[in-house]
Amino acid sequence: MRYIFVFLWAVGCVLAGEGILRKGIVFQLQGIRRGIWLQVLAAFISLGLPILAALLIE
Repeated sequence: MRYIFVFLWAVGCVLAGEGILRKGIVFQLQGIRRGIWLQVLAAFISLGLPILAALLIE
């Protein structure tokens, strides 16, 4: 059951990160400075949170 939860958590994080990344790219193309920070946040959400969840399950 824990593994199913972690898998769903990882999928949700990747989907949320992808949405934030797209918004960050749009902002960066428009010249809005916070676009870069949204891309950094998207990378953390897409990669960091699933890895953290996998480490905590052990």
